[in-house]
Amino acid sequence: MSLLLLSGITIYGLFRFQWNDYGFVKTHELQKITGAIKTDDTLLLTSSNPYLFVSKDGGTSWKLEMFNLDQKENSFTDLDVQENNAYFVSRSSYGGNITPRFLYHSDTSGQDWTKIDLEDLTPQVAGISVESFIIKNRWIQFLDENENMYYQSDDFGKTWTESNTSITHNKTNKKNHLSIEAKDKEILIKKGNQGKLIAKVNKEFELSLFGNVTFKN
Repeated sequence: MSLLLLSGITIYGLFRFQWNDYGFVKTHELQKITGAIKTDDTLLLTSSNPYLFVSKDGGTSWKLEMFNLDQKENSFTDLDVQENNAYFVSRSSYGGNITPRFLYHSDTSGQDWTKIDLEDLTPQVAGISVESFIIKNRWIQFLDENENMYYQSDDFGKTWTESNTSITHNKTNKKNHLSIEAKDKEILIKKGNQGKLIAKVNKEFELSLFGNVTFKN
């Protein structure tokens, strides 16, 4: 009886954390890598499917970081790191409408993540909707369309300031900017204005029991 109960709990856990979408021992063809960052000795990749891949050896081997996903989450974007704070955004793209849904952030090089519902994060102001959400260089911004005023936060929504200027006018720190260059069988991840190579990722790699992953980049 205990073995059956344990099996039932395991199966439920797989479905609960959406491993059922991933399956076992099969090839998963993903559309593309949407972001890449390096924090300390950890390389993180996000994909247009809602997956976060983690490597501790520069891209030689990988593991899949699983989250308890909401049904509205079907894409990970905006992956970045600022002052040891890594973050990315999950979005819903049903019907061609790409709406931000949740913000994930980590101050432990991607070891632990905090998940914030953007509906809860949105300032309670009549002219603001979650669709106006923007994040850049760790700065979060919402637009009050009624007053043409920007609400901004650099501590993931703990405190807010009002501004007449959008964060999109701020200069990006290109020194730490990472770019993705696709080749025939591998993806090159480069850093900075000079395009310094920091990692090579095979377009196909194994994920233990979950099988192979292939990117279309």
